[in-house]
Amino acid sequence: MERIVEGKRLDYTIEEAVLSSKQGTSLSLIVNELILNALKHSGNSVEVKFRVDLDYAILTVTDDGPGLPANFDVKYASNTGLALIENLARWDLQGETGYKNREHSSGAQISVSFPLIPQPETAGNVN
Repeated sequence: MERIVEGKRLDYTIEEAVLSSKQGTSLSLIVNELILNALKHSGNSVEVKFRVDLDYAILTVTDDGPGLPANFDVKYASNTGLALIENLARWDLQGETGYKNREHSSGAQISVSFPLIPQPETAGNVN
C-alpha cells in the first residue's frame, strides 16, 4: 500500500498478527514515533514493514534521509522518541531494537522485534 503524507511517499506492508492489548498499545506508540521520526528526516519516502516470522513479530521502518550519524549509539542519543521506543520495546514487548544505515543508498533503518504471546482461540472458553 502507498500513501502520501506531508508530500512524502509512505509505503507499507503489514502482515496479520494476533497481539495482546498491551502489545497492540505499545506497538502503536512505537509505530507512530518511528513514522513521525522517519517523515521528519526522510528525503522523499518512508517504508514500513510488519511481518511475522514463526512466533516473532518484526517491524522495520526505513527512510531515504541522511541516515544515522557515524558511531550512532541509542544510549547516547538525545532523542526522547528513541528513548520511548527503546523502553516500550524492551519492557512492554520483551523485544529488541536495531539501528543501521541502508547499505546501498542513503537513509536509516530501525527495527523492533518481539515475541508474540499465544492468545486463547476463544475468549471466554474455560475448561
